[in-house]
Amino acid sequence: MGKRVIVFVLLFLVFTGYLLFRGLSSPKEAFGAEAPPGARAVRIGEILANPTAYAGQTLVVDGKISVTCGSGCWFYMVSADGSEGILVDLAPAGLTVPRRINAAVRVYGGVRVDGNRVLLEGLRVEFR
Repeated sequence: MGKRVIVFVLLFLVFTGYLLFRGLSSPKEAFGAEAPPGARAVRIGEILANPTAYAGQTLVVDGKISVTCGSGCWFYMVSADGSEGILVDLAPAGLTVPRRINAAVRVYGGVRVDGNRVLLEGLRVEFR
């Protein structure tokens, strides 16, 4: 009888841990296409330092929203410490997101250089 209880408790703990981990690691809300497999994680500063190095790549970038347009088709994303920022353009993918200033986000997309401006064309936005 004691062994059954121990096995049950262990299975319960493993299952509960799995559910907690899955809940903490998944986005609270997402917009756009499914997260592309193999997207390369980079920081905003890395993109700004050498944007052409990321041409043709699908990237994943974390930050927080500092400014957004009224219709939600673009926003300005800054690094966690606020020292670097990049414009995220959602219009090419036909996306809009809710206006949530200071929200933590993860953006999947590609780099576009437009004259002297560097943008991130978003394919998917996850609110964290």
